[in-house]
Amino acid sequence: MKRLARLVADARVNRLRVELAASNDRARALESRLAQLQAANEAADRDLVRLTGGARFDSKQPFGSQPGEK
Repeated sequence: MKRLARLVADARVNRLRVELAASNDRARALESRLAQLQAANEAADRDLVRLTGGARFDSKQPFGSQPGEK
C-alpha cells in the first residue's frame, strides 16, 4: 500500500514538474514578446517626438476643458 501511495505521489510530482516547465516556457515567451513590443513602442514614440517636436502646452486648450468646449 505504501508503494502505491508513493507511486501516486511521484506521478503527481512529475505532472507538476511538467506543468511548471510549460508555465516557465510561456512566461519566457511572453517576456520576450513584451520586450519586443516595448522596444517598438519606444521607437514609435521617438519618431513622433522627432516629427512633431514632442508634447507641449496648447494655450488655446487649457487644462480641465474638453475640445470644442467654450
